[in-house]
Amino acid sequence: LKTASEGTNPGNMMYVSTEASYELDSLNLFSAEFGGYYYNVKPTGSGSAMMSSADGNVIYSLCQNHKFKRFSYFDFNGSINYQHSTRRKGETITLSYMLSTTDQTRDQFIEYTDMVNAPIDYTQSNAYFDLNFIEHTFQADWVRPFAKIHQIDLGAKYILRDNNSITDQEFVGSHASHSDFAHITDIAAAYADYRINLGKWSARAGLRYEYSHLKAEYRDGSNPDFGSNLSDWVPSASVAWRPDGANSLSLNYASRINRPGISYLNPAVEESVTTTSQGNPTLESARHNSLKLSYMYISPKLNMNLSAG
Repeated sequence: LKTASEGTNPGNMMYVSTEASYELDSLNLFSAEFGGYYYNVKPTGSGSAMMSSADGNVIYSLCQNHKFKRFSYFDFNGSINYQHSTRRKGETITLSYMLSTTDQTRDQFIEYTDMVNAPIDYTQSNAYFDLNFIEHTFQADWVRPFAKIHQIDLGAKYILRDNNSITDQEFVGSHASHSDFAHITDIAAAYADYRINLGKWSARAGLRYEYSHLKAEYRDGSNPDFGSNLSDWVPSASVAWRPDGANSLSLNYASRINRPGISYLNPAVEESVTTTSQGNPTLESARHNSLKLSYMYISPKLNMNLSAG
């Protein structure tokens, strides 16, 4: 398969971010952060594709011209935080709210010309995709040192995540497809983390539990709705030795999970001349485990960090 393409991508992009804090008194602090990203481009271009057999004979060939009527992306995120420090040195209570949103739209037109034995029965395709995402996060954390060498961290989090997308594809003179897919996830999590500092030695151990309820709805009736419940324990641990001010050695274990997003779950089929793609709604969360041994040396003239993982 030999392909060639060229095109232009004129458009506009914009970033914005701001942050602010207000210290009511020495024990109470309010802070906020907001940011966003936006782009709107209108790519146009042309290309060709030619499939040949092993002996060099042309199986099929075609040319295409494409144009985006709209290709836009908008992302906004922000957080509001309150931190209260108690009379005990190092003890804090933090409450946070975070918001994240995304709006993405693609409206594309493709025209096929100079077709020779092309494996398609249409000369034009129109594709429309609209994605809307919003996520609310509520979190509470408590940090408390005690007996000079110990510290315990406790926290809880709740996330409400709402994804929905509409996909329309029209293959002029052949067939059309439509998908209206919603993906809603509720996540509740709690964690505990313990740390101890014994001079040259320090250690920590943590455990997080996450429960998530996932619900997928096909509002167009193209597939039956489904739901799943995921329950995950996520441990972590580390130990460190610092014999002097220049040398330190640490061993860390961490585990994390990744849940599939809407683009991996959406079963809507997207077609082109050479590819077909679709999501898999039966995917579950993926787990990653890591173990890392690190040595660090710091001196006025030389810094060195060696690690194996």
